[in-house]
Amino acid sequence: NGVILTFSKPAERLFGYAAADVIGRNVRILMPEPDSGAHDQYLRNYLTTGHTKIIGIGREVVGLRKDGTTFPMDLAVGEIADTGGLRQFVGTIRDITVRKRAEERLRVREASYRLLVEKAPDAILVYDLAKQVFIEANAAAEALFGTSREELLKTGPARFYPHEQPDGQQVETSFQEHNRRVLAGESVIFERRLINARGEERICEVRLARF
Repeated sequence: NGVILTFSKPAERLFGYAAADVIGRNVRILMPEPDSGAHDQYLRNYLTTGHTKIIGIGREVVGLRKDGTTFPMDLAVGEIADTGGLRQFVGTIRDITVRKRAEERLRVREASYRLLVEKAPDAILVYDLAKQVFIEANAAAEALFGTSREELLKTGPARFYPHEQPDGQQVETSFQEHNRRVLAGESVIFERRLINARGEERICEVRLARF
């Protein structure tokens, strides 16, 4: 019937209700709309069909406090049956407000970082050393290399080394040495002559760092 039978001390602190205020009332008082209005029908559907959206699964939902404020929470619901055959449900709740705030701060920082990188006047590329391909590139990199970001992410820096660049073996050796130093935690700065996708020569100062 969706009626609250027990309400723990942590639940009292979390929702702002005394147990006596909620025992005997429908559990939907702890939910904002639209969950509150849909709860009884959901419960009837589950008891009739066995189809569940949360019982035995658990998920993130929103709780409603006595003062009308809401908060994000992890909710796990299990079903039990007493010896008389009464079907009961036990909800275990964890307030995840702090975690969600941290996730939001991280999302904002990442968005700010991406905007900063995208608007930077210097070409910025992220390189996967194991796969030897670019995995990120900004607009300035597209302009420098004369090709689209999508094309850049299919290749690596070796594509833009001039074939006649002094001794291909030397280029490969220096490339491996740069990688070794970067993996050791060093920041490497050097000049490199590149030929972009339009056949234009560019003399670049290259700065490599691991992150």
